[in-house]
Order: sequence, then C-alpha cells, then structure tokens
Amino acid sequence: MPNLHPTHFPANPAKFEFDGEVSKIFPSMAENAIPMYLEAHRLHVSLLRDILDTSIPVTIVDIGASRGHFFKEICNQLQIDVATGVPGWSMIAVDSSRYMMEYLHDEMPCVTAVVADAVDMPDLPIPAD
Repeated sequence: MPNLHPTHFPANPAKFEFDGEVSKIFPSMAENAIPMYLEAHRLHVSLLRDILDTSIPVTIVDIGASRGHFFKEICNQLQIDVATGVPGWSMIAVDSSRYMMEYLHDEMPCVTAVVADAVDMPDLPIPAD
C-alpha cells in the first residue's frame, strides 16, 4: 500500500530544520504529529471571539506562527477573507523559518510575515494608535 502522507528525509539528519521541504508538508505533519493541533487553534480563537470586533482596529501577533493556522482559524471563525483581512487590523506572524513565512505570505497576503527568532526579535511593524 502506498504511503498517503508526505515524507521528508532531511539532508542532515543530525539537524532538523524547517526548510522548504518540511515547510511544504508542515500542515499535514502538524495535524498528524501534534496532539490536538487543530483543536488548540480552534479553542484559542473561540476564547478571543468575544473581544475581537472587526469594527475596532486591533493588532494580533503570533510568535512561532509556522504556516499561520492561528490566523486562518481567526478568519474562519469570524468569516474574514484571508486575502484581504480586515481594514484597521494588523496581523503579524513571526517565525524563524523564512520558508514557513513565504508559504504563510502566499496563502494569507493580509498577514505581515516577519522572519525572526523569538529570542532576538526586531521591532515589529505595529501601527501607532
């Protein structure tokens, strides 16, 4: 029987990294390997739903965003177009993998993708009030 899940064989097995190959299959990998991955995002957004108001400017930052599933879930639950976002909202994704950020940016142009390590982050492009 053929393997139905994408497989990744790193060039250097001693050092795992979120390169282009891993980033490509990350959604499938996360759903299969991280317990309650999708449910955790649904729960986090459901906790925020009562305070997220699309008529009020807000900045949302996800550090360690990977491919942006948290933002996708926000858009899903609030019925926001992932391409255009919400006027006045600033959604910022931070991840150390440029490949993850490239996929996120391609899939969700309304999110500002920042390639940075959470330990040594630059100033984020947060709009002034």
